[in-house]
Amino acid sequence: MTIKSRNKIILTIAIISTLSLLFFLITLTVAKITNQITPPAFYIRTFFSNFKLPLFDYHFLAAFLSISAFAVYVPVISLTCYKNFENTPSLEILFFQAFLIGILCEEVRFFMTLFSFHKSYSFILLVIGKVVIAGRILVPLSLFFSFAFNSVEDRQNAERNFIILLFVSMATGLLFPLETQSTTSTCTVLWSFRKIFSILRFTIFLSTLVILLLNRFYKKLNEYGLIAVSYVIMCSGYFLLCLSDNYLAFIVSTIAFYFGSFLYLKSIHKADLI
Repeated sequence: MTIKSRNKIILTIAIISTLSLLFFLITLTVAKITNQITPPAFYIRTFFSNFKLPLFDYHFLAAFLSISAFAVYVPVISLTCYKNFENTPSLEILFFQAFLIGILCEEVRFFMTLFSFHKSYSFILLVIGKVVIAGRILVPLSLFFSFAFNSVEDRQNAERNFIILLFVSMATGLLFPLETQSTTSTCTVLWSFRKIFSILRFTIFLSTLVILLLNRFYKKLNEYGLIAVSYVIMCSGYFLLCLSDNYLAFIVSTIAFYFGSFLYLKSIHKADLI
């Protein structure tokens, strides 16, 4: 894949994510004016239910702001990628665009809160659940592909690997079973085999970290150590932001996610210039 083709992908994601954010803001405005913002009346807290301190009490606005943090993130980071990597032949940034697509999938959770979609439209709930699952497997997989398939030989098959990455994520979303009768405090539907799904994502996360640490050891470049640190910060913020339904988690995860992402891109850029 040429730099020109990759830059077109980056710009496309930047445009789509910006339009998506504008669409959400317009829809939110209409919903607010018509009093159609409806938090789930019955919900399951999948993570923070065991935290009994007041700081971890459920707040619908905190969950809503967490989704908003994802919505703002994609256009900001995609434009940052274009500005800083426009002339840099970085394969990692190509797969990072798949990461951004996975983040963009989180925006569909908005529709759980607008116009009472969560009360009666089971098909919409099904779509929301499957899109979220596809995005949440795409995010760790894209980072894994960034470092597992970035050799000279892999660069010749970058487009094929990018398509495989998207296909595997979409197939996972389509085939994974859901429990659409149950909604969560983070504005999505519950899915089956949650522990297996979480273990799978965590395994991919750890595998990528091992690859980064091995690169640091064998190539003896400090930049790979910085990439590993920023990767942990970014992914920790991401995972926590997905689960955020209280203000403390929202604030901590948003700071970690944004700071880790900018540090990750900066360290990738330094490594590419060596």
